[in-house]
Amino acid sequence: MRVEIRRLQQKFGFTAIYVTHDQEECFAISDKVAIMNHGVIEQMDRPSVIYNHPKTEFIARFVGFENFLDLKAAGDGWYQAGDGSRIQAEGGRTEGSVKACIRPEDILIVPAGSSAPNQLSGQIMVNTFLGKRNQYNIRTGIGEFEVSADQESVYNIGDQVQLSLTPGKIILL
Repeated sequence: MRVEIRRLQQKFGFTAIYVTHDQEECFAISDKVAIMNHGVIEQMDRPSVIYNHPKTEFIARFVGFENFLDLKAAGDGWYQAGDGSRIQAEGGRTEGSVKACIRPEDILIVPAGSSAPNQLSGQIMVNTFLGKRNQYNIRTGIGEFEVSADQESVYNIGDQVQLSLTPGKIILL
């Protein structure tokens, strides 16, 4: 039905207001989306902008971000996490505290002792097989991260690993 609504909208060029709680449906039929929280619009933009550049933690959670970090600006695009780890991220504050987020699929798991950008040490706490991918819950010095990884390397509960947070995929809120 959403394909038909979209087809008719594009064919006849009419404006339609569609209210839904289904994110996928909303993005599929919309040129512009307004996401509300307690009756207030938190962000209004094209679906791709909202999905890739959420402005608030509420919006980030709504569009699938699972991992949140509390950071302090350390200058030149670098931020410091609570355990002393240094994280590089694009844009954002040059001083003070900032909340950041990253999706599970934008974190790489590498063996302990490896060197990688934006590296955090962690331990596999949960390993869930999802078919094409495994979902891991990994405890680090700054909290637990959810990571979605392919089947090339499989890790076991208790394994010590390094997480590499892709710099261009860290969103500063």
